[in-house]
Order: sequence, then structure tokens, then C-alpha cells
Amino acid sequence: MTIVTLPAAPTGLPLLSSASRPATQSQPAAEPPTSEQQFSPLERQRRAIATALGEQQISLLEPRWLSLMREGVIVTVRITRWRAVGKLSPADLGLPEAEATDLIELGEKRLLPRRLLDALNSVESNARKSLARHAYTTFWGYFVPATNYQQWKAEDADYQRKYLALRDELVADYDQIKAELLADYAAQARLAYRRVALLEPKAMTGDEYREEARFVRSFSQRVADLIPSMETIRDSFSYTVGLSYVPLPSLLAEDEAAASRIRTAARVEQVQTEARRLLEREVMQQAQAKKVELVDGFLGNLVGQLRGLVYNAATDVLASIQHNDGKLLGKSADQLRNLVAKVGTLNFFGDGEIDAAIRRVEELLEVKPKQRDVAELQGQLQAVATITRATLLDLGEQPRSARSLGVADAPSEAAVVQARRTLGVEAAAEAVAMPARREVALQDAD
Repeated sequence: MTIVTLPAAPTGLPLLSSASRPATQSQPAAEPPTSEQQFSPLERQRRAIATALGEQQISLLEPRWLSLMREGVIVTVRITRWRAVGKLSPADLGLPEAEATDLIELGEKRLLPRRLLDALNSVESNARKSLARHAYTTFWGYFVPATNYQQWKAEDADYQRKYLALRDELVADYDQIKAELLADYAAQARLAYRRVALLEPKAMTGDEYREEARFVRSFSQRVADLIPSMETIRDSFSYTVGLSYVPLPSLLAEDEAAASRIRTAARVEQVQTEARRLLEREVMQQAQAKKVELVDGFLGNLVGQLRGLVYNAATDVLASIQHNDGKLLGKSADQLRNLVAKVGTLNFFGDGEIDAAIRRVEELLEVKPKQRDVAELQGQLQAVATITRATLLDLGEQPRSARSLGVADAPSEAAVVQARRTLGVEAAAEAVAMPARREVALQDAD
């Protein structure tokens, strides 16, 4: 076990337990150095994670934190189909050929009716948004917590059903859709013919110039050649969902087993050069450091994305209250209720501070609108935004400014302490006096 000694908690990150804090009443506490003076970005991130998880010490590779990776799954949604677009050419628009075509992009032409194409795009987009809404973005992809999985699964099944129903409609009406599309393009071809005849008549062959119908047929055939057969279109559609666990816990177990085999072999052989021992140790240390980094990133993603969600919602509602002369509109109240529900399912890892803050906001929302103290709600939301912004900054993120809403761009430690008191978070009173240094344990390769 390697002990990494770090200085006192940075801005917004109090010590969550005072059990081991030495008494400081005999002399006034010294003015603590700023976070920038005391902490590297990695140290600030780890302390932000520790605060959110309610821990004084975190051993990143201990089973407790690794088990979080088993409380959800990595989800991939793969949606494919023929995209029904073709590249526009100057001839399609009845324009002369450009001399520098590599500098000109004319866009695309649709090869399906707009209604059907928009419906397919909408279902696909909403399916992807649904996954993003229920998941955390991690190194391995979208991580859906078990608390959100069934709700996401039901939504996704509905999108899959709609998507394949549109495929079946396209296949069933293929001939009619193709005929209507070519008829629409024939009308466009006539307009293009007349433009070409006016702008550059020499660009057409003699037959085309004399016979509009032949030009239209040639134009329409170019479009028809871009439309695949019904069977090809049908086979291009797929909607598949992949589920997997975060692989790190399994890799750790495999590596430990491999390390055990190496140690056993070494004892059996009773011969191992110093160079070989040093090499093996370095390899194991690098592998362990990489795993610590991945766990660090995973936990940081959870904390940062949840607190970012809360910060954005709080500042949205604060802006609305300010814009509407101190009134809480129904839309903003609904946004806060949705936030309460989302935190309830996304906070599977136990961010106690966020839970306490959200409960306080929920209590104020339960009051009837006419009896609701909007000024108090505004103060609570400012406190929520202050503590979440402090954490996001410690995680290395740059949330949007809310200075005009009463939230400092760089909340001081005193401001964060006061915000915690406003929300009734227990740790608030303990953030004032801290030991000069404390230790965070990280497992070593051994």
C-alpha cells in the first residue's frame, strides 16, 4: 500500500469526517493557501471525487469502488440504413458546370419523400438521445446505471419498433414511392432544362436542345440509378443493441492471477536476476497506474456529469426567475421536478451532498405555488449552483458563468461553506477548520 500525502482540501471540498482531526482551539487557524498553490489538477480531481462519495480516504482499486462498475452496463446502439441522399451536380440545378468544382459544394438531393426521410431521421436521433439521457459518458462508452436500465430499455424498444415499422412501410410501398419521387424529379428536370437553355445552350447536345422530353428522361434516369433495389434497401436496415460490463474489474482479477503465477514460478525456479525483477516490477507498476487512471476517470465522469446536470438546471431556473421579476414559472418548476427525478436514478453511486441539496429543493417545490417562497428557493438554487460549480472547477471543467445570477465564477472556500450551511449539508460546519495535511491511500502494484 502506497500512501500519497496531499495537502488540505481545495476550495469547495471539505473534510467529511472530523473524527481524526486534531484540536485547534488553542490557537487560531492559519489562513490556508489557495487551491492553486496546494494542488495539482489530479489532486483536485481526486478530492472532488472523495467529497462527492463522502469519503475521507479512497483506495481507488479496492472492491468497493470497482463494484460501482458492475452496477450498470456499457450500452452501444448501432442503427444502420440506406441514407437516401445523392450528391447534387450543376446539371441537376440547370447551371453551367463550374470551372473549379473542387471549391464548390452544391449539397445533396433526397432520394426518399421528405416525410419518410424526416421520420427515419427523427426516430434514430431520438433513440440516440434517449441513451445519452439515461447514461453517463465514460472511457468505454455510454454507461447506463442499473437504476436507469429498465426505463431506457422500454424507451429503446419503442424506438426500435418505430424504426423497423418505417422500414416495412418503405419496403411495402417501394414501387409507389419510387414512381412519385421520379415524377417529382421530372418536374425539377423541366425547370433545369429551361435554365440550361437560357444560361448555356451550347452545354446541351443537339437532341437535348431540340427535345425537352429527352432531357427530362436522361435527368430522371440519373436519379433512378441512385435508388437501390427494394431488397437492398430492406437489408440495409438494422437496429442492434450491445451490452457489456466495464472490463476493468475483470482485467484486474486476470492481472492478479497472472502476477500470482509469476511469483509462484519464481519461487519454483528459485532463480531470478535482479534485472528481471526490476523489469517485472516496472511493468506491473505501469499497468496498475493505468488502471488507477481509468478508475479515476470513471468516478470523475460520474461526479462531474451528475453535478454538471444539477448546475445547469439550477442556473437555468435562476435565470428564468431573474428574467420574470422574481416569479417561478410553471415550465421552470417542471424543470426542477425533472431534475429531482433524474438525480434519483442517476445518483446510484451515492453523492450524499447532491441528494441532500435536491431534497431541500424538492421540499420547497411541494409547497403550493401561491404559498411558495420564491426568494428562499432562489437562495437554495444559488447555494446548489455554488457547490456544484466549485466541484466542476476542481474536476478541471469550465461550466458556463452564472455571475449575473449570484454565483461567483470562482467560489471561495468561505462561499462554499456558506452554501453548504444554506442547504443544511452536515459537512458545512466542519469545513472551516481543517488539518494542514491529510492522507489519501492508493494501492500500489504490490
